[in-house]
Amino acid sequence: MRKASARRAIIVVACAALPCVAQPAAEALSSSHDGIWSVFLHCSDMQDRYGGVVYGYTYNFPVDIRAGRLDGRFDEKPPPGFIHFAGSVLADGTLHIDADGSTGNPDATIGKVARGTPYRYTMKGRLQAERGRAERIELRPCTADFTRQASR
Repeated sequence: MRKASARRAIIVVACAALPCVAQPAAEALSSSHDGIWSVFLHCSDMQDRYGGVVYGYTYNFPVDIRAGRLDGRFDEKPPPGFIHFAGSVLADGTLHIDADGSTGNPDATIGKVARGTPYRYTMKGRLQAERGRAERIELRPCTADFTRQASR
């Protein structure tokens, strides 16, 4: 009895100090999507909140998916602009991407930020057997279309 009471007290103290929320089991990553994929990332022209035009851009670059982990990078010419995709593909094809990089042309950024300014955003989407699509979540609309180039 004494051990059970002590255990309950520890749980109560831990829950008071930290959020105690039931966590779902981690979803399984998919190896069925492993391979080299071509990404066509397109962000359209748009108006920023200041009324100016933010120019769109298009990048085409490869990503590698291994054991459900996605990784790829596009480097602008001239530097320092680049984008790096890192993410995961779940068993049902759900795609989660964390994008980070460094800005290139200020006219293609909201607020006309200087070249070389770090940025970060997320994308969510789905992969099928040979194709897929993800949409940018934050700030501006962008779409990444995926086409499988080679399987593993």
